[in-house]
Amino acid sequence: DDISNNRKLIDDIKERTGIQTRDDYSKNIKRKREYEKIFATQNEILKSYFGEGNGTEEEKITYWQQKLNEYAPYKSMAKNVIYSEKQVTTLQSEKDKKINETKRIKKIIEIFYDRLKEIERIVNNEILKTTEGEYLICRNSNDLVVLKNSLKTFIEEKILQKDLTLKVKTIFDEIEKEEEKKVTTLFGEKSPVSFYFNTITGGLYRYATYNAEEKKIQVVMNNGKFLEVKKLSSGAYDQLYLSIRLALGEKLLKGEKGFFIMDDPFVKSDTGRLHKQFNILKKLALAGWQIIYFSAKDEVKTCLQDEIRNKQISYFEI
Repeated sequence: DDISNNRKLIDDIKERTGIQTRDDYSKNIKRKREYEKIFATQNEILKSYFGEGNGTEEEKITYWQQKLNEYAPYKSMAKNVIYSEKQVTTLQSEKDKKINETKRIKKIIEIFYDRLKEIERIVNNEILKTTEGEYLICRNSNDLVVLKNSLKTFIEEKILQKDLTLKVKTIFDEIEKEEEKKVTTLFGEKSPVSFYFNTITGGLYRYATYNAEEKKIQVVMNNGKFLEVKKLSSGAYDQLYLSIRLALGEKLLKGEKGFFIMDDPFVKSDTGRLHKQFNILKKLALAGWQIIYFSAKDEVKTCLQDEIRNKQISYFEI
């Protein structure tokens, strides 16, 4: 029975496979191994191009088939092209170079955009100082041209302002020189300032001079020594200031008579010097000048008591 069953099983296998002899079986085994080898080779090729995918063998095959279908539209474009691994390597190398070059260019573009942003910031915030409504955007070469034109206009305006400023400065310099000349004429050994200063100080100082280069006033003592104004006593300083006021008043009015308002200019003078100083004011008054004199110094009233009594001056107590 076993033999009979085995024979029946063998007959079934022969019928299913179409194999009748041992030799046919050996040939099929050999063919199977060849197919397995081809399958393994094709597997490696597909994995090298598309990756392995996931899942069972059937799922991997489905994955590869999808990938191949994506390239199907291009299969007729290279009918006469013979596959070459060397050419693939060369093309891959060129592709890598292009990718690296693209990355390099993108990096340059990023740096360029950063520079545009920095230019935008400097132009708006530091140079033109634009308001929100005037803000200039800089994102491309066209924007850069707009900024360039705005800067050109800005520079032209500043150059014009500079030229105008220099012209105005020249005018003011000329005016200053003219005024210095006028001031210089007030000083000197025989000047009005020196006359008043010498008289008020009782000859202690010979004359006052003006140094135009240093823009300083100096006085010459009766011993010939020069002295800077800042080294004068407070009393002598006030007396020099009064002398300048008197001389300047005469010069400005060009011979016409005016008036002076004085607030205790001789407050630091002793009685003897006070008489000399008031003698000058009396001479000015006799020459036609009007003088309004304020003082809290009792000696002033004493010094002028004869003029007050004779009503040569108007005296008021406040």
